[in-house]
Amino acid sequence: MSFSHTYWCRFRKKLPVLISYASLLWGLTACAGRIINDPGHHAVFACLASHPPHDKTLRLYVDSGGNLYPAAPYLPNNSALLRQVGNLRNTEADLSWYFDQPANQAAEKALFAHYGLANAASTDATWDALRQEMARRFALQIDSATSNGRKTLVLLIHGFNVADTTHATTGKACSDTNPAHRRDTTYYNAIRTRLERERPELKSAVWLEMYWDGFQEAPLRIWGAAQASARYAGLALREVLRQTDPATPVRVFTHSAGGVVISQALWNNDAFNDQSNGRYERELRHLFDTIPTPPHRNLRIGMLVPALTSVAFDYYGKRTFALKAPDTTIINYRIVVGQNRRDFAVNKGPAGSETAGATSMGAKEEHFDAAVKAAATVVTNPDMHRVDFCVTPHCKKPPLPFRYPIAGLWTFEAHDWRLYFSRRKIDSPPNAPFIMKEFLSQVLD
Repeated sequence: MSFSHTYWCRFRKKLPVLISYASLLWGLTACAGRIINDPGHHAVFACLASHPPHDKTLRLYVDSGGNLYPAAPYLPNNSALLRQVGNLRNTEADLSWYFDQPANQAAEKALFAHYGLANAASTDATWDALRQEMARRFALQIDSATSNGRKTLVLLIHGFNVADTTHATTGKACSDTNPAHRRDTTYYNAIRTRLERERPELKSAVWLEMYWDGFQEAPLRIWGAAQASARYAGLALREVLRQTDPATPVRVFTHSAGGVVISQALWNNDAFNDQSNGRYERELRHLFDTIPTPPHRNLRIGMLVPALTSVAFDYYGKRTFALKAPDTTIINYRIVVGQNRRDFAVNKGPAGSETAGATSMGAKEEHFDAAVKAAATVVTNPDMHRVDFCVTPHCKKPPLPFRYPIAGLWTFEAHDWRLYFSRRKIDSPPNAPFIMKEFLSQVLD
């Protein structure tokens, strides 16, 4: 007797582990191939950061070590970054590494002087002071744009190394304006356009786009590198947000590993600690303990298929308060999680969402429930909500625009943030509202 489709769905879970991991390797390699062959990966933001946006959009650029990009006159040129920081094997290849090279000491002194640290030695303490001053100045820009909290701030955080944040192909100069060589900001523009179309009131908001470098290592080490970089990026964002007017209404929309970034910004999420107590873990612990978490009470988060583990919420009550904080209440954020158990990136295909860096918060309802239960140990009635974006229950093939085949054996749903705006349940009538409507309602209403 042949297998029915239902029996095949059950059977595939019991196939040999070797096949599962082979499919996982194929998927990760396919996902990262373009990036790992691009030696300019670490220079992803150099060109864009050197040109101010034409509109009033605010843009925050953070490298793989959590360093904010400096003002345009103090940016390294793209060719220098490509030459000195483009080595994928150098895990310390970030802006602080670049400026600390003997050939770049004059540029480092100029950078320090611009941020009020003239004649300072290049030490960890100086770089801490530089980070704080750069964040303070960026926070002032945000407060100016929001009229000191009277306008809503909408923050967008992309996932791991989104291709459209590359902005310029390898080896091209920042002055090269040939459209064929530039990607510009089409990715975030598409997200913002769809959000404003669904919710026109957002047109009057102040928009902040965050660009963070997820770093890149060999395919099977992608998630470890991404999660480490996301932690640094989240702490850089924390340093900025905590210095903005606390009365500012903040609405955060994240995709995939962007969920790790915002969790790190708002609480001391130690779920991805590798337990090594090595240099990076000690550095992150120092940042945890010294950067206060933002005091904003009117802050809501929409996490779309977060590449996050529910264990992150075991640390939900771990906040760092300023020494003179008038209130140390644990803020109960509204967090809306858009899940999709068939999204190939958080489901990880046949290998499962708990493999190679847990991403189960974006895939499984039981892990969302575990997160709520953990949060309930520190806040009363956690303001957490779940929206199911899976369009194809019971292993049915998804409609072609959302289809993502893995090794030709399993068909999962695509991970692209932009495609999530067009999703309806497969059995919904053609005029049914998109699932995104419910998601946005939970975040904004």
